[in-house]
Amino acid sequence: MNHRDTMRDPRYAGILLVIERQLTASDRLAATRGLTLTDSNIRSLLVRAFNEAKGKAAKADASASSDKDRFLAEAQRELTAVRATIIEERDQPDGSVERRPLPAAEWLAALEAIKDFRFASPMRTTWNVTRRKTAITSARPTISSVRNARLGPASG
Repeated sequence: MNHRDTMRDPRYAGILLVIERQLTASDRLAATRGLTLTDSNIRSLLVRAFNEAKGKAAKADASASSDKDRFLAEAQRELTAVRATIIEERDQPDGSVERRPLPAAEWLAALEAIKDFRFASPMRTTWNVTRRKTAITSARPTISSVRNARLGPASG
């Protein structure tokens, strides 16, 4: 499943919303502390949460020397903690409800979808839009071609 499929899947809507809310809350908290988070910082948070969910060791917090580095380490812990708050509920045939934590694969797919969606290459998008505009523009008749078609070639 690619990130576009994940973004359209109603099953992931709640997961994506919770992640986006956490990222927005982190951005607002940074602003109240006088810090500015860049796109690179947000992408880094997503990549760190992704790697931690896959079992890769995170960088040591001891290396956080600036206020911004300490804030990013805190924001990353909060984003990782979001996964624990998401519980899947499934109705059982006997009428009970089975509750279980969000599977790692679904968490990883949601993080990857947000990362890919937020940070898609603008050059690629611009190229596609420009290409389409060129194709549409070249198919449009110009004023002179319309006039020539109605009146015939200008006699000189």
